[in-house]
Amino acid sequence: MINLGADVDASNNNGYTPLCYAVQDGYLEIVKLLLERGAKLNVVTDKGNSPLHLAALQGHLEVARLLIKQGLDIELKNTTNYTPLHIAAGKGHIEVVKLLIEKGAKLNVRTSNGNTPLHLAAYQGRLDVAKLLIQKKL
Repeated sequence: MINLGADVDASNNNGYTPLCYAVQDGYLEIVKLLLERGAKLNVVTDKGNSPLHLAALQGHLEVARLLIKQGLDIELKNTTNYTPLHIAAGKGHIEVVKLLIEKGAKLNVRTSNGNTPLHLAAYQGRLDVAKLLIQKKL
């Protein structure tokens, strides 16, 4: 379809592009294909979520790694001021949390409700993530 002229950046009513769906479902090879064919990396959904937010939400480590390597901003905030680190911490995706911290994600950024990634890890009972965030803050 791409070779026939399909628009790799077409978005639906929620702002999702094919890249957003491929990222959300962890289809690394499709993500690579779409990026090779010129898909825009800096798209956001109607909730302000970037592809990296979606990878963090689902815990897709290798997809997240690729998006960061391609230059996607790790500090981008969605409409409620969540960064990918907030999302990964709240969902307990510790490997994604480690990657984001390694790449320089800020630990004390606050959401619209004033929550840091540590707040969200604690609220959701993510012990390993909470320990990691506390260790990194010391």
